[in-house]
Amino acid sequence: MNNEYSYPLDYDWNTEEILHVMSFYQAVEIGYEEGVLAGKFEEAYHDFKKIVPSKSEEKTLFKDMKKSAEKFLIC
Repeated sequence: MNNEYSYPLDYDWNTEEILHVMSFYQAVEIGYEEGVLAGKFEEAYHDFKKIVPSKSEEKTLFKDMKKSAEKFLIC
């Protein structure tokens, strides 16, 4: 896992929400790099959706996360 990724966050989220969203982002990252158990990923996504229920906000966050990953991979 690369600790240099920059994850998009909403500053309106409280600490617990940020931790859940970060856990989901890390599950995505691990999934791409090594593979992740489906149950663990589903649990992280379920927690993420409690915080980000809007599909449009989810897509925006994923787009921002992808841009961050692409910047890192280019360097």
